Amino acid sequence: TMKDGMLDDNVNALAVDGDFVWFGGPAGLSLVSKGTWTWRNYTTAGGLCSQNVTCLAAAGERLFIGTSEGLCVLDKGRQQFTRLGVKEGLADDFVTSMAVDGQFVIIGTKKSSLSVYDADAGSFRQLSPQEQMYRNDAVTVQGSRIWSGTHGGGIRTFDRYSQKWQSYTSTDGLGGDFLNTIITDGAVIWCGTFEGITS
Repeated sequence: TMKDGMLDDNVNALAVDGDFVWFGGPAGLSLVSKGTWTWRNYTTAGGLCSQNVTCLAAAGERLFIGTSEGLCVLDKGRQQFTRLGVKEGLADDFVTSMAVDGQFVIIGTKKSSLSVYDADAGSFRQLSPQEQMYRNDAVTVQGSRIWSGTHGGGIRTFDRYSQKWQSYTSTDGLGGDFLNTIITDGAVIWCGTFEGITS
């Protein structure tokens, strides 16, 4: 809590990073050591792109930070932040969800397209479904397939081999068409909706 050293008791995102845990919320970014329980906080005064952190993903020497003002990348060794937004190729500056898959970061925003960031090349490309209607509130990767949980449109999947989209909604047995979260568990996909859990 804030009494222990966190920036804010309101937490939007978590990321486990070895012996450390990152916490993101409306006041910025906090880091705690699991061994010593010592805290370090990051705000815009120290280079963070936005105070409002929406999602987090740790990958090697980088921490990817989704915010309401773009994607912020922290080089943990250099302690340097880099902001990436629409100008650099992101679909929208309000990042809602992220998943790391090797050198690629799959990013959901308030737009219906998914942004794929190649962290090694430093470039974006867009995956755009034919129906441009729903934002991506949750995203995960399972093999060649990217699973996106949307705000009102159920689940959309994109197969990177066939380059084809497929949709699943409540009419197909999904618990609800508004998704809060989606994760992979081997061959199983777990979906948290406004109407309960579906797998």
